[in-house]
Amino acid sequence: MREYRIQEGKGMKPSLPPRTYRPSAAEILKFCRRGQGGRQYAELESALDRLQATRYKITNRTHNNTRRAAESFPLIGRFKIVSRTSNDKIDQVEIEIPDWVYAGVVTPLEAPSILTLNADYFLIQKPLAKFIYRLARKATGARGIAEYGLETLHHRSGSPMPFRKFRESLAELVVQAKDNPLPDFDIEIVPAKDGEKLRMIDRKKLLAMKTAA
Repeated sequence: MREYRIQEGKGMKPSLPPRTYRPSAAEILKFCRRGQGGRQYAELESALDRLQATRYKITNRTHNNTRRAAESFPLIGRFKIVSRTSNDKIDQVEIEIPDWVYAGVVTPLEAPSILTLNADYFLIQKPLAKFIYRLARKATGARGIAEYGLETLHHRSGSPMPFRKFRESLAELVVQAKDNPLPDFDIEIVPAKDGEKLRMIDRKKLLAMKTAA
């Protein structure tokens, strides 16, 4: 889509990207920061099986909470192993992009509604850190900064931990992030009138804003 917009801006008439793409297994493993031994190739095929079989459901309730609409989506569409190496490792795969992803990237030509992730996201080990990164990636937006109350974060994370334990884990994450920052974002716990908040700051956007000022 980036290439489409570039060509369209030059007055050309490009074609929209196809619904399927064919990455090599090596490209996928490299992007996901995985090694390229035999075990990783076997795990890749198993991962594709799981993704193809996994669905998630969104439920929307009406304002008076009397009716609801639910819709189920697959994480990926059809996939197939296109070719294998002489050692029977996956060489190239074909993956079909599901409708909701394709529409989110292609339909709003001016601003995709599906966000990209920094490839270093796959190096994050802790589930809580992954949740905070995804939330920051979505929430900071054009301002480059967002804040959430800790109780709100606890609820949105779906964590089974009691709030006290959740707060302790979050505080540990903030301390660790000083030496090993999250990709793209700085985080800190700040006081607020109604309790503490987590502040998430997009480093690049903040620097750009300071430079422009």
